[in-house]
Amino acid sequence: MLQFTPLQTTDKDYSFVENLLHESFPEAERRDDVGQRDNVDNCADFTCYLISDDELLVGLITVWKFAGFSYVEHLATSPSVRNKGYGRKIWKWRNRWTNGVAGVLVFISGADSVYAKKSMYSLRTAREEKHFLCS
Repeated sequence: MLQFTPLQTTDKDYSFVENLLHESFPEAERRDDVGQRDNVDNCADFTCYLISDDELLVGLITVWKFAGFSYVEHLATSPSVRNKGYGRKIWKWRNRWTNGVAGVLVFISGADSVYAKKSMYSLRTAREEKHFLCS
């Protein structure tokens, strides 16, 4: 069963999350480590979740919570679990831990196949889950 654990940078699994951010997003799509760590530890509206399935480290999701909606800034799964349906499971579970508050999912378009896959997943998910989509 998927577990979403809010993290601080002092938690033992934070290095997994930070490394996954580096692997999954180019520098232009994420803030620098100092800024990210500051948000994780000090920003009440920002939550960084470690996603696990029993003992398996699955991925991460970072969420900004605002009045009336939540903004998913980053969602990434570990390369070891990709193409196994975890992205869809994570997005569906998101509804439970945000109490069904409308979500905003953002994708950045690019020329390579990784961007194309991310974009298609984002479009499909937003349409099926009736969330807002920005690009």
